[in-house]
Amino acid sequence: VLLKYFISFPTLSFTTAIYIFNALIKPILCYGSEVTGFTNCIHVDRIVLKFLKHYLGVKASTPNWAVYGESGYFPLSVERNFRIIKYWLKIINMPDNRLVRLVYNLLIDSPPGEPLSPSSNWAYQVKNLLESLGYPGVWQDQYVEDQVGFIRSVKQRLQDQYIQSWRESIVESSKGLLYSSETFSRKIYFELLSDHLLLRRTVSRFRCSSHHLTVETGRWYNIPREERICLMCDSNEVEDEYHLLLCCEAYNELRAQFLEQEFCAHPSLTKYHRLMSVNTKEQWINIGRLILGAERMRSHYYIG
Repeated sequence: VLLKYFISFPTLSFTTAIYIFNALIKPILCYGSEVTGFTNCIHVDRIVLKFLKHYLGVKASTPNWAVYGESGYFPLSVERNFRIIKYWLKIINMPDNRLVRLVYNLLIDSPPGEPLSPSSNWAYQVKNLLESLGYPGVWQDQYVEDQVGFIRSVKQRLQDQYIQSWRESIVESSKGLLYSSETFSRKIYFELLSDHLLLRRTVSRFRCSSHHLTVETGRWYNIPREERICLMCDSNEVEDEYHLLLCCEAYNELRAQFLEQEFCAHPSLTKYHRLMSVNTKEQWINIGRLILGAERMRSHYYIG
């Protein structure tokens, strides 16, 4: 239903889209996660990814790290773990005669080998989570003095942990060579191009490797990366995002039309990353038009 709503309003800003998603869908996906959050919820994360990929206009096979990195949206596993810690904090502040507290005491006191063993019960999974976040003393004390500060710190550490694993995913991915210098944040072009649907999605597909450049299509046929050369020019260079945007001679006229002079001569990775970090609407419109124009030239070349 939500996707149909977005289709009806294709130029909806990402801020508004996320607000609607968080208000209508996220509470359903996270319902009861305080207790069930330790279970594998792949199907829940798939719903989030489906929403994000639809908004970006990228293929279903687009790497998840690229989608999360472009949107700056944390997977719901971060939210589930945060809710678990908040619920645990609520439990340890309950009177000992409360039923929930009695069950909790049973969980933490159950000896190994019993049905409620430390290796499987909820309380000891909380213990492992706290220790992974650097709070073994909090579990041992079963007490938190500054609860507001603790909650704030937990949320930050959960996010930092995910960003660290996100960066590792980029390093391990063959598609992440040009993305490794990016930060985990909502990219500015989302809002700047919110009323230019085609250009916004063109930029998203380009940045997320959801395109038909040879560096991507060669992967489908197990062609070694160094052999995925550009057929639009005689450089014998790999046709990747950097090559298309700044190097390929076939698009010199497009660059002269849409890019500032400093980007049209002496291409380098430094200039590529600077170009991907521009912050004005006009610049992103021109980048989108350049990519779109280059894609059309490629299509005409390959069809012809």
